[in-house]
Amino acid sequence: MQITRNFSLVEFRRSWRAEKLGLDNTPPPEAEACIVALCEKILQPVRDHFGLAVFVDSGYRCAALNDAVGGAKNSQHLRGEAADIRVNAVPAREVAEWIGNSSLPFDQVIFERKLDGTEWVHVSHSPLPRRQALQAAFDHNGKPVYAPLFMAEAEAAA
Repeated sequence: MQITRNFSLVEFRRSWRAEKLGLDNTPPPEAEACIVALCEKILQPVRDHFGLAVFVDSGYRCAALNDAVGGAKNSQHLRGEAADIRVNAVPAREVAEWIGNSSLPFDQVIFERKLDGTEWVHVSHSPLPRRQALQAAFDHNGKPVYAPLFMAEAEAAA
């Protein structure tokens, strides 16, 4: 099913881990509706802004897949509200900051970086967006440590 000009449903159910574990990662209709909203309101505008391919590394996750990847128990991936993305040839931090500064109705945008330097952007959409912009660094145990994405937010909160 083609959702927008540049996104299809298959990108959100595709998972090498689900395939390896023999899991059916097909989103139910309510999650499919959330995926459509995420694509229309967030991901397609990101694609249009940068004019480059946007890769969905992790989209919808069934409960078994979410457990297998160590996802949060209340992860928005479980509801089809979130995607972990990369934009071809654009640093992940730049993508996260653009989303965070945009007028897009995002719920969360998180610039994530592992110890090995791997980076991506977690972005989500929900009916009542919080517009929460964070960055996450992973400790040696693989646990994320969160901080505001923008320093002005951190200073205002202090």
